[in-house]
Amino acid sequence: KDADGKIYLTGKVEGLETAYERGSKTITAYGNAKLSTSVKKWGTASLALDGVGDYAFVQSNADFAFGTGAWCLEAWVYNTATPGTNQIIFDFRTTDPQYAPTIYIDGPTNQLRFSSNGTVLIDTGFSLTLNTWHHIAVAKSGTSTKFFVDGTQRGSTYTDNNTYVQGPLTLGSRYTATFGFNGYIDDVRISKGAARYTANFTAPVSVVPNDIYTVFLSRFD
Repeated sequence: KDADGKIYLTGKVEGLETAYERGSKTITAYGNAKLSTSVKKWGTASLALDGVGDYAFVQSNADFAFGTGAWCLEAWVYNTATPGTNQIIFDFRTTDPQYAPTIYIDGPTNQLRFSSNGTVLIDTGFSLTLNTWHHIAVAKSGTSTKFFVDGTQRGSTYTDNNTYVQGPLTLGSRYTATFGFNGYIDDVRISKGAARYTANFTAPVSVVPNDIYTVFLSRFD
């Protein structure tokens, strides 16, 4: 430790790791899910889904066991059709009801919602503009969970005492391969141990970074 209070580590250090040392997670595409190079927010491509049996899937992982800690789910989404039924964007369930995060567009109202264990926890009252990129984020800090759209909190803060169980990640569909999202998804980041956002913020102006709190990141390039 030096005069400025900085601590320097030399030699072999155990128990510390960088984001890149965690290893990768495999994304499997189902249905007609594919990469689009014509519609994307950043980079060279995005995940393209037509709303019928299309989704991307990541196997259950301990990184997705959020428990009672801080976490954040975020992505850029581009909706191409007004839903007649629900359109699921993020789903960590393997059954229902279950204490697992779900982000979706409600069919009857066309508004973004966050739910868990069979209950709507945050109704944003916000409808995505068709054929437009929007940044969405659900962030939990302490016992407060908030939903942000383009950096602005939408809906009420949910007092969150849930223990979120481990599960797989289904992007763009319900875990049963129904209620598919019709559009494009880009720059998905899942953070564990950090809420990222606790108040209104400026939506990212470039790709989000990979750091020690990032447990999943896909740019779909």
